[in-house]
Amino acid sequence: MSHENVEVIIQALEAYRAGGFAAGRAFLHPDFEMVRSGFHFTESGTYRGYEAASESMMDYIGAFDDYRAEPEEFIDAGDHVVVAQTELGRARSSRVELRERWYAVFTLRDGKILRLQWFGERAQALEAAGLPG
Repeated sequence: MSHENVEVIIQALEAYRAGGFAAGRAFLHPDFEMVRSGFHFTESGTYRGYEAASESMMDYIGAFDDYRAEPEEFIDAGDHVVVAQTELGRARSSRVELRERWYAVFTLRDGKILRLQWFGERAQALEAAGLPG
């Protein structure tokens, strides 16, 4: 089942790239929650449901010109998939270029994304997914 979970995440990220957060909604479990922990987010917290998560992400992404996140590695961890990504963009307020590596841990249930959590360090993400760091 876990390889299928990696495929779900690949498809969800492709849908997001093609049509934004709304395009990825079909991949979300009804009990979806997103956890933004403080490694670089100005607003940390847990956002339950599509609407809360979408609003939070749109606020964050809206602070940048040309924002994009490029997935570079998918790590299969059973019910979890760790995705190493590079985040790119330019801050609208300061014009400072953003290029940062981060790790998303997706937790799946019934073929849907139940939880999404970000980490600034690979070891933290692997540990959250139940893998040795």
